[in-house]
Amino acid sequence: MRLSIILGALGLVAGLTSAWYWWKSSRTKATSRWLLSAAFVLASVSAHAIEPKSVAYYCTTEAAGGLWYDEQLKKWRSANFRTGKGFVLKLQFLSATKEKMFESATELTAVNKFNVTVTEAGSNSDRACRNMKDYKLPISVWGDGWVRCDVSLTEYIFNPTTNRFMAAYLVGYVDGDDNNDNTPSIAGGVCTKIN
Repeated sequence: MRLSIILGALGLVAGLTSAWYWWKSSRTKATSRWLLSAAFVLASVSAHAIEPKSVAYYCTTEAAGGLWYDEQLKKWRSANFRTGKGFVLKLQFLSATKEKMFESATELTAVNKFNVTVTEAGSNSDRACRNMKDYKLPISVWGDGWVRCDVSLTEYIFNPTTNRFMAAYLVGYVDGDDNNDNTPSIAGGVCTKIN
């Protein structure tokens, strides 16, 4: 079982138990029904992860920044970058298995395998988002549901519980080239499930 589902179930039981005892001593049933509903919703939200099926999200960048080289001052500076185009994050479900999460782990943990692509808004070309440990392997999505992959030196991290993503391009600056050919950047935004 996924850790998030177990934690969600424990939260639900604790919330429902507290709500029941409060309801028994409460003077108004309307207030107790509201509390009972709130406990159920909060517990079920924490149990959400990517289901073992194909899915797609439309993502838009809300904030972006990084480093740029100021030619006049001859030094690197911080910068706010434009938040323009969105993209489609597509997850094609391949299989569900149980594996060791870490080399030293003793228990097998449920993991879903996906092929992941990123398509820029206005484009028909999917770009493969690769496994960062081994580019030949599919993306492993463990119990926390987070998707982590790499497209052309840009790392993407997506959390389906919050529908938030981050994209980081960490090339440039440390190479010693003082120009704007490679400007490191990080962006964050939100995604909406589209199928």
